[in-house]
Parts: sequence; C-alpha cells; structure tokens
Amino acid sequence: MYNYSLVANPAGTPGRISISPTVSSVFAASGAPVIRTWLDASHPQYSYTFKTDGSGIIPFNRGTLINGIPAGNKTSAGDTVSIGGDGVNTSKYLTLRTPNLRQVADTVVNYRLAEGLGPIDTLNFFSDMKYSNSRGTSRSTPMTNGTGTPPTGTNGVTGSGALTIQADNAYLPSDLKALLTADKLSSFTITRLNDDWYGPREYSYEYEVMRGVFGLNGDLTNGWHYEAYYDYGRNHTSLVNTDRVVSLFNQQLDAVNVGGKIVCRDATAQANGCLPINPFVVGPLSAAQKAYAYTYTKELATLQQHDAAFNLNGDLFKFPALFSGTMAPVSFAAGFEYRKEESVDKTDFLANQPTGTIYGNQNGSVAGSYDTKEWYGELSIPVLRDIPFAKAVDLDLAYRYSDYSLAGPASTWNIQAGWAVNDDVKLRGGIARAVRAPNIDDLFTPAGDNFLGVSDPCSVENINNGGATRKANCSAVVPAGYKSTDFGNPSVRTGGNINLKPEIGRTLTAGAVFTPTFVPGLNITADYWLVKITQGQAALNQNSILSNCYDLSATAQCALINRRADGSIATIYGNTVNIGKEVVRGLDFAVDYAFELDKVGLENMGGLALGFTGTWVPENIVIQDPAHAENKLYRAGTVGYPHLKGRFTGTWDWNNLSVTWSSRFIGESETFPNQAATATDFNVIPTYWYHDVSARYRWKNITVFGGINNLADKMPPAVPFLYQGSYQGGSFGTFPVTTGGGGSYDIVGRTFFVGTTVKF
Repeated sequence: MYNYSLVANPAGTPGRISISPTVSSVFAASGAPVIRTWLDASHPQYSYTFKTDGSGIIPFNRGTLINGIPAGNKTSAGDTVSIGGDGVNTSKYLTLRTPNLRQVADTVVNYRLAEGLGPIDTLNFFSDMKYSNSRGTSRSTPMTNGTGTPPTGTNGVTGSGALTIQADNAYLPSDLKALLTADKLSSFTITRLNDDWYGPREYSYEYEVMRGVFGLNGDLTNGWHYEAYYDYGRNHTSLVNTDRVVSLFNQQLDAVNVGGKIVCRDATAQANGCLPINPFVVGPLSAAQKAYAYTYTKELATLQQHDAAFNLNGDLFKFPALFSGTMAPVSFAAGFEYRKEESVDKTDFLANQPTGTIYGNQNGSVAGSYDTKEWYGELSIPVLRDIPFAKAVDLDLAYRYSDYSLAGPASTWNIQAGWAVNDDVKLRGGIARAVRAPNIDDLFTPAGDNFLGVSDPCSVENINNGGATRKANCSAVVPAGYKSTDFGNPSVRTGGNINLKPEIGRTLTAGAVFTPTFVPGLNITADYWLVKITQGQAALNQNSILSNCYDLSATAQCALINRRADGSIATIYGNTVNIGKEVVRGLDFAVDYAFELDKVGLENMGGLALGFTGTWVPENIVIQDPAHAENKLYRAGTVGYPHLKGRFTGTWDWNNLSVTWSSRFIGESETFPNQAATATDFNVIPTYWYHDVSARYRWKNITVFGGINNLADKMPPAVPFLYQGSYQGGSFGTFPVTTGGGGSYDIVGRTFFVGTTVKF
C-alpha cells in the first residue's frame, strides 16, 4: 500500500504526486529514539538514532524530505515526512474499521380506548419505546513524542513534544556522553515513537440510548384530528482513553546513578514509587513502570430531553373558489410544544487540567440546561380552482413563535404557493425564515485546546507577501528571520458562549413539475433555491484572526493572539460568537420514467423504472467575520461541496423479483481552492463514478435481499491531504476547507451484503 505525498518543484509550487511510500523523518522504524538536538557542525539534529539495545548511537537516514532541506540546513518542525530512509510509516497504526457490538429493542403499541365521548369521536392510546446499546474499541497511533516543544505541563504546550534528556542520565551510552561533553551540552532532546512501551493507544466506548413516547390521539366529531404526547429521551455515553501523565513520565526519564543504583532523580518521586525508564532501549516497560505514569481517563456524558406537545388539525370551512365557484376547504394546523434539554458531561480530574498535564488535550466538563416554549399555526388556502390556465392555485402560510430560556425569543414563518396550470404543468415557490438555536455544547462548553494548522503571516516566508501594513505590524512582534515552522503548532482555544443567539436563515425557492399526460409515467422536476444565513455561530478561524490583525490592523483581533518572547505563537483565542454569514444557492432536478415492458415488445416481463436526481451548486460562500468581508471562503467546487453530483437508477420489477442498478457520481472538485493555475496538476479531483447493484425476492412472508456496492472496486482519489484536511490559500490563509472531505469518496472498496426479513 502506498502513501501519496506532495513533492515541491524547484520554484516551490507543489507540482506532482509521488507514489513512493512516505515515512516519518523523525521516528525510526527500529523504534529507537532519534536525537533532535543539533550537537555540532559534524553532528546535525536527526542525524543519529540509537542501537536497539541502547549501547550506542548509529547514523539515521532521513530519506528525501518532502518539504526539502530548510535554509541554513536547520531542520524545522514542519519537515517530518520523507520518501525512503530509515523512518517508520505511522499510518500503519490507524484502523479503517473496528469491532462494534450493537443491541436494539423497539416496542410500538396502538390501542383504541373509547368512541363517542361527546365531541370526541375516537380516543386512542399510543406508545413507542426504544432501547439501543453500542459498544466497542478503537485504536490510534502510539503516545509519540515528536518535534514540538518539550512537554512542560503548561497551557498551550502539548504533552507530545520532544523528550528532554539530561547529560548525566544514567542510561547514556558512552559515545553519546563523549559528544555531549565535547560540545558542553547539559541536556538534549529526542523524538521517540514509543510503540514498544505501550503499543497503539486504545479507546473504549459505550453509547446507551433510551426513548419513550406516550400519548393520546383521535378524531373529533367535526372531523378534526388531535394529538397529545409526552416524549422522554436519554443518551448516556461512556468513553475510556489510555493516557499518560506528562510530569510523572518526565520524572521516570530523569534517571541518575546513586550508589551504584539507577533511580529517579526526584527524591519525592522515588518515595512515591517512581521507577526509572531507559528511553534508549527498544523493549516493553514493566508493569510497575507503566503503572507509575500511564493511566486511564474517563468521560461520562448524559443528555436528557423532555418534550410535550398538543397538536390540532383539520378543515376550518369550505368556500367557493374565486371565479369558478368550486368548493374547496381551508385547512389549518395549530399547536403548542414544550421542550427541556439538560446535559452533564463529566471528565475526570486529569482531563480537566491544562493541556500538557496528560498526553491528550484538555477536555473540560460541560453541564447546562435550557427549555423552549413554542406556539405555531398553519393555513392552507385554495385560491383558485378549475379556470383556464389555473386548474388549482394554493397558498400555504405558517408561523411559529419560540421562546428559548437562554437564547431569547425567535419567530419563523413560511409562505409557499403552488400553481397547477393543468394536469401537465405545476409551478411552485416560496420564501421562508428559519432559525437554529444554540444547543448545550454551543452554550456551555468550556474553552479547550486544539492544535490546528496555522499560517503565520509574520513568518519569514510570508512577511513580505502582504504589503507594507503586514510587514510593519509583524516587525513589531517578531524578531528578524523568525520562521514559524521552527516551532510546533500553537494552541487554538475555542469554547461555548452562553450569550449566543439563534442563527437566522432566509430561503427562496422556485420550481416546476412537469407530468405530461401524453407520456404516462414521466415526471420531471426542477427547483431553484437560495439560502442566506446571518448571525451564524462561528468560532473565528485562527488564520482569519491572524490575517485581520496583521494585514488589516484589526486591534480587537490582535488581542486574541498571544506570542512568546521568541515570536512564536503560544495561543490564539477564538470563542464562538454570532457573526457568521453564509450564502448557498443551487438547483435540484429529477427525471423519473416508469413503464411496463409490454410497451417495448417484452410481454409479461414486468415493469422498468428509470430515474435521475442531481444537484448543481454554483455558489457556496462563508464569511466568518462580516467586519472583514473581503476574507471569504469559497466552498463551491471544493471537496465535500462539488458543483454537481447526482445518481442514475434503474429498477426492474417482475412478479416477486426486484433488481436495482444505481450509478452515483461526485463532480470535479478542488482540494486547494483559489490556487493559481500552476497548481492544477495536483489540485483537482476528476468526476468520480460508483456503481451499485442489488436484488430483492419476496416469497409469502419472507424477503431475501443482497447486493454489491462499488461494483467496479473504484479506488479513492490519490490526492495529498484529502484524508487529513487540506487548506485554502489566499485571504483565508490556510483555512481547512476539505477537512473530512475524504468522506465523500468510498475508501472501503467493493462490499457485499445479504439478508432476509420475515413478517409474522
């Protein structure tokens, strides 16, 4: 299996795809640590690794660095991937699918309680009770220690940085000790994969869902229908992660020789049971060594919802339509609903501590609740009936008022019109206003750390690319020659905001339905739609903050950036606020045609249904900060948001047999939007087609079915960063446009399924 990697051409623009296997250039395949510290002119960093028994150092071949050799031959933190060499392929630890055990139970009850109770014609009881349990385990890469800042346990510094080893470490081999003495170094750093110590990290999970609905419904004597119900739902999640306490682990690495015995340097740590670790030897830790620093962190989350509602609908009255006098009913629906959401998400003590305390990031506990009261009313009005050029014209009106206990009041409405010109042509369209209120996570999640891709405008390769304003602003905060890739990714702290208000969406739709009576079975539809979202919930993108600060002198956003004395970014703050805007427009279209095969001379061979559905999206724009609307994200045509996608289907029904063929396609997509034409040789994923077949046979109360998905075993696109998240250039810096975009494509390959259902 190959990893596909991006290779830079001499001009610096990514120009081709290499299908050579890519490996880490800072982790040795042997599992032994690699020396990161630059020893002297003859012994640069990453030029040596250790023998697997820890008895000495040997050369380490880094292969051909994907990012090239940095200026001055000083390796930066970004040069961690190479082609060939002595590195290890860390992706071998990642699993595509993991075992899962799922149990589901469902019970539905409908019972007629009474009839003829005054104005109540019928009274029914109904209930729907569900329970499901899903549990399993998954794995990730080992608890590696890579090129970042050595772990210190302070906020904004990860626990996965390079390990610091003192020059008097008791396990040092003699040849390295001599080099350190000659260079007068009191300490040095190493990178280490650590798979020999604990293996891949393992996560176990359990999801338990319970839901119960109980209610009454029926008809009134005037024909109206009523319904009242109470719905209770509960979702309980348990997550257990293997983890490591950074400070305790560092105590084990700091080993000294006292009276001929190797012990942890810290006397208090010794008293607490600290057992030293030899980081230079490849081999497993003892149970006692693991027990000192390795641990489990647990997260327990419970989400509950109470929902009660009363609904009433029916015909208010009939009246003669305009001009024709045809009698038609005016229909209505009205009701009230009350909901209460409450959630408690508890993480243990260690996970609540600042990032750097344990190997994983800080994960604070979340708790909160809110309730909502809603009233709604709907009307369906027949405006015209049975006149020339208007077989029917209908107007549908809807209004809902919502009162959120924390986000405040909000109203939504909908106006839709339908015009049936005749039996062949129907036109439809409307306008609407919708809202999305913030949920518990949006409101109450405490600020936490993420380590995302950052393009620092002040880095030496960027500082002269943004004009005089950028250069002046950056020169005031970073030293000359500052290069951001010499440091690890900064912490991007985001969290909830209890002051959030509902997002507001406005939509416009216009469409037509064509059902020609002269071609029975043919149905053609097309609908244009436009969606505009304002007051959107958005955590300001870290690169947008940087660009706005240094290119536009946005003082408020400069205050969100915390730099260290050496110029490197420690933390960027970007909590969620109501500022986002989004504009999306497109066209949905479908063609369906069903006919009996007798029409084409195939007697008694059943019927054939052919269909096509597709969506065309020419515009999809996100503006995170309207105060700086020039920083727009153009998503249309990028991975996950293709301009065009659709599906062709064909189903043959013959007696009890049904066979279906389906062909789905994903239109051409970019991974790096807004890039120059020189990047197009790697930037575009062509249109992708997948073909599926399935069949179903019914015999009495038994149905047998099966099929093949991705019949041609189409391989996923061989494009860099597609499954890691790629980044947009331009005004948004490195906005992660296609993060998760790989999910648009089939990464499993050809799959088969078969099953049966039995009705009793």
